[in-house]
Order: sequence, then structure tokens, then C-alpha cells
Amino acid sequence: MIVKVTKRAQRGYYRMSGPRHTLPSRIETLQQIIPAGSKVVDIGCNNGAIGLALLNSGAASTVIGMDLENILKPKCQDRIEFRPINVNICDLEEDIPASDVILLLNVLHHTVGHSPQRARDVVNCLLGKCVTLIIDMGSPKERGRRGWKRAINAEWSGQCAMWADLFRNAKFRQRVLAYPQNGSKRIMWHLSACDKPLSGDFHVLQRYRRPAAIRPSSKGLVAVDDWNHAPRPIGKKLNQLVPYARFRKIVDRQTGVLVFSKRYRHETATDVIREWSIYDRLTAEFGDHIVSPIGYTDPYGFLYLFDHELLTGAPIHFRYGGWRHYVKDSENRQLIRKIANTEIDGPLVSARVKNATDFQIVQTTTGLRFIDFNVLKRHRKNWVLKNGRKPLLQIPNGCAVLPTT
Repeated sequence: MIVKVTKRAQRGYYRMSGPRHTLPSRIETLQQIIPAGSKVVDIGCNNGAIGLALLNSGAASTVIGMDLENILKPKCQDRIEFRPINVNICDLEEDIPASDVILLLNVLHHTVGHSPQRARDVVNCLLGKCVTLIIDMGSPKERGRRGWKRAINAEWSGQCAMWADLFRNAKFRQRVLAYPQNGSKRIMWHLSACDKPLSGDFHVLQRYRRPAAIRPSSKGLVAVDDWNHAPRPIGKKLNQLVPYARFRKIVDRQTGVLVFSKRYRHETATDVIREWSIYDRLTAEFGDHIVSPIGYTDPYGFLYLFDHELLTGAPIHFRYGGWRHYVKDSENRQLIRKIANTEIDGPLVSARVKNATDFQIVQTTTGLRFIDFNVLKRHRKNWVLKNGRKPLLQIPNGCAVLPTT
């Protein structure tokens, strides 16, 4: 399907309600993941608001803004070098300069509307021209009749299939932000053609505690400025913040990789090895549906590849005998549709996790993700996650080599 695209830059975009309200969170995320002093190319720069913010914060040392025409704000004209471009028809190799970071923000869905193959070519070319490629794009679940939505639905079975296809040559992929747009969510991706090992130059961006709660909607992490000063009382009673669990959002300043960490006060080395063994088996069984573990390091504890929706999703907490008494059937039907490729008929009212004392599942845009569990000393036997009599996952006894960062 070929759809005509505009030949003029979109004026007044950041005066529209949606883009205006989501711009601060998008800029904040970019400032966090772009290493200081980077050379940045901003394709689809619009009025230059994002490029100027990166320059003012020190994240960018230089910015080249590229769009259909120059509509940069007056205060950006002297600070951002503008070059006209139309990514749908230009010579990608000749017209786009190499750089440390390339931004392709809210552009790629329009290229998909022009030609899905051209969109693949654009992503592959940009991956070869930078260390860090940052993309966000429209979702086919958004409201309204748009040509690019028809093109996406005609080419792919859904947005997960689209991402897998468009980003297939990116060895490193990380979802760093999900923000609302037209009744759905748009995802900001941090991509790279090469792996990004952690350098260990960590900076804590935010600390979190977990509430003692039963219902999924009440179990989201709570941001705190200090471990001992929180917006809720710290304790073990319902709705208080539990004192023994600490979570952090961390950035590796050399690579821009966002990391999520958790640490329990009473975790021992044996518990850590046991927990890693379970995650290793979970990853083998469920692949991308597992929050990606990276390693263990003091003083942070377990490190995982950060996923923004793990903070905003409603976690279901498995404890001892199951959770059918904690969650209504209507919520089950909404939250539990499938685990990896295992289709579930009806709600998982008979699900069980045995011998795992702290285990949660979170719904995200790409499906269900497992996160956050540990095993206490008195629970050293096998444990099984079942749907009725059908076992979905069984973890055998055994040990694993403990990775370190």
C-alpha cells in the first residue's frame, strides 16, 4: 500500500495538547540515556525544541536538525545546524551524516505509510551510522483513520511483529518510555547495532519502595527521594511501604543503558544463586517475556534491563498458594491472555506458584513480564506454575553460576 505523505513540516505540533503534555517526559528520558557531550542528529526536528533542550542540558555538544523544511524557533537558529531532508526519498547513505546519536522521533510511522520496505531500509541505515539510535513511532491502536495505520495493519499482524521486523538488525533493544497518544501508547526505543555491556559508571536516577498490598492496582512501586523519608509510612501493614525491599532506576553514564535494580535486606549469596537459576530457566522457557537479568553487584543487588512499563503496569503478586482469592475474574480476563506462546482459555483462576515466596507478573505492551521474586531458606524444593492440571513451567533443583557485572 502506497500512501502520499506531506511535503511540508508540521507547524504547531508542540502546541497540540498531546505532544505538548508528553514533551517534558520525552526530553527527560533523552537527557538520561544520551551520554554527555554527544554529537546528535535529529531527523524530524520540527521546531528544534528537543535539540535545544539537549544542548542546554549538556547531553549534546552539537545538534544537526533535519526536516522537510526549516521551521526552527528563532532561538534555535544559531545553535542547531539545519539540513533539509525527506527520509522517504533521499539518498540515505549520502544525505544523513554519521553521529554518536541519531534521533528519529515520531517519523518512522509516516515512512511505513509511504513504504514498509523503505522503513526497514531507514532503520538499517541509521543503525550503521551511529552508536545509539532512538526511535518512537505511532501505534496502530491509536484513534483515528490514518494511512500509516492501514499500512501497518496490512504489513504486520500487530505492533510487536512490526517492531521485531523493523528492529531485527539491532542487537541491543530497550524500551525506555511509554507515553500516551491518541488513546494508546507510543514506545520510545533505545537501539544499537552492537551489544552495550555495562561500564559500571552508574548513576541512580530514582529510588522506589514497594507497598504491602493485595490488589494488582495497589501494588505499583512508589518513588521515594530517600530510603527513610517516603510519602507513606514504612512498615509491614497493608498499604505501607515494606522496609526490606529496595528498587532503583539507574543509568550507565558511559552507554546510556537504563538498569532496574532490586535488593532485599536479608538476601544471602545462596538465595542469589538460587534466584538466578530460576531466572535462567524462565528465560529459556519464555524468552522475551522475562524481564532481562544482567547480573548482581553490591550495593545495588540484582540488575535487570529497565523497562518503563514495569513501573506503570499493575503487578499480580503470587504468594504461597496462588492468587485466585486476590483478583476478580474480570481482572483475570483482562490481565491474563497468554504466557509466551502458551494460550490460556479463560482466566488463570487455578494458577499456582509453589515454593516461591515472592513472585510477580506485570502486563506490558508486548505481553506479560515476570519480575521480582526471591526464595527463602525454607523453600528449597521444586516449584511449578500450573493452569489447572496443565504445567506451564517447572523449575528443578540445581545451582547456577552467578554472573557479575
